[in-house]
Amino acid sequence: MDSLDKLREDIDLIDKELIKLFEKRIEKVYEIAEYKKENKMPIFDENREEEVIKRNIKDKEKSKQVIIKDFLKFIMDTSKDIQKNKNNVK
Repeated sequence: MDSLDKLREDIDLIDKELIKLFEKRIEKVYEIAEYKKENKMPIFDENREEEVIKRNIKDKEKSKQVIIKDFLKFIMDTSKDIQKNKNNVK
């Protein structure tokens, strides 16, 4: 087994990758916010959120599904907050 320091180093690298991906996602959220604003669409789309969750948990172990669902909900809630406050965030 790896040492704790090595395991933490691995986590740090994963965190950096996650942040890069999250920043890319935020940029898309800004684009979506602009599109929705121009087309007078609501920020929240319950069907879309359910679809995203179902698609991403369908092939996962039952024990991981709740964790993944919570993670996705957090990301989507953050995205909605960004869209609501778009002018204040970017």
